[in-house]
Amino acid sequence: MDKWLIKGQNKNKRDNPKLERKRKPEEISEASTSSAEADAAPGSRSASGSLTTSQRIHKRTCVDRVLEQYIPLRAYLTEAVFSDPSKTTKEMLMTMNNQFTVVYLEFMSYVLSLVTNFNTLFQSETSLLHKLKPEVENLLKTLSANFMKISYVKSCANILNADFRNATHILGLDEMNIGVKAGESMENLKKDKNVPRAAIADFYKTCQELYIELTSDITQRFDFRDPLFSIISALNSSEAQHFKIKSPKRFPVVNKFVTTQKLDDEWRAHAMLNFAQHGFKLHGDNIDAECYW
Repeated sequence: MDKWLIKGQNKNKRDNPKLERKRKPEEISEASTSSAEADAAPGSRSASGSLTTSQRIHKRTCVDRVLEQYIPLRAYLTEAVFSDPSKTTKEMLMTMNNQFTVVYLEFMSYVLSLVTNFNTLFQSETSLLHKLKPEVENLLKTLSANFMKISYVKSCANILNADFRNATHILGLDEMNIGVKAGESMENLKKDKNVPRAAIADFYKTCQELYIELTSDITQRFDFRDPLFSIISALNSSEAQHFKIKSPKRFPVVNKFVTTQKLDDEWRAHAMLNFAQHGFKLHGDNIDAECYW
């Protein structure tokens, strides 16, 4: 996702000469990740070139680390430029002195946290296939609500089919949610009359483009057209308790172990159980499926 984050920064050159020749903010974090990625296995990236889960988590950690040590890092680069004024250190210091760099990093940290939390969930050794579709939908709703009108997001019967590029449903640039920290930083920049308004607009435009590309990319990567994804939701305790799936016949493999009629009888009897008597709450979405069954 990095390639979309800072491309709007080049537009700022015409509005503020001091912003010329700035390195992209993520290049600061790349300095600490380049060696790790260089050592990664040849197959560590997908065919589309996207980062693997472990690399994405590592990248988020690097972004957060740079933010945490931003002032000491800038002081170090200042001294480095004074003692060894190489082109690389000069450009890095120019990037660190760019008032938008911190905001971009804060925005990156926020978005990466959403994606990383999703990926981390599915690193479990327990089978979580029944959670994949609802979790993808939740991630899409969270991301889309950050840059699209809430009324439209709520009106989508299937968020996977939402039109993320339709300008009619997209919020104004300064209405987007870019995370608490990045939002507070941008409010401070808006109060500074020396900051070009065009530069602020470019920042929001870049964030908007990232949201659009990210949500669109997610819908392309996950194909839930197989009816199995609707049936497998029965593994969720709340779905099973409400008897939304009337019969387990979609899982013919169980016929190797029990007769079809006996299975159907037990499935229906299960729906009539007094769950409170067994220590389960009716809306026990938090009950682990493996434990429940």
